Amino acid sequence: MMIEVTSVQPYGGRYLLLTFNDDDYAKVFDTYSLRKLPVFSSLENPKFFNAVLVDEGAVGWNEELQLDPDVLFEESVAVEEIISTFFNPIDQ
Repeated sequence: MMIEVTSVQPYGGRYLLLTFNDDDYAKVFDTYSLRKLPVFSSLENPKFFNAVLVDEGAVGWNEELQLDPDVLFEESVAVEEIISTFFNPIDQ
């Protein structure tokens, strides 16, 4: 089965909250490193960044600017991992 993005939500002007067709949990993708590349410089514009959508299983903003679902899946982090890293209870 091909990996496809089923939903995307922009968060904090930098992150994408994603769900995929073969996962039961959400993942977060950080766009910080992409923004250093000239082709992705438009992501710095908050209005543009927030207009993200799912386009045929990929994430995109327009026909020229899309992110591959396989790359997103591999390079994103499960929300559960983020929560456990930052909100791990202190041993008593």
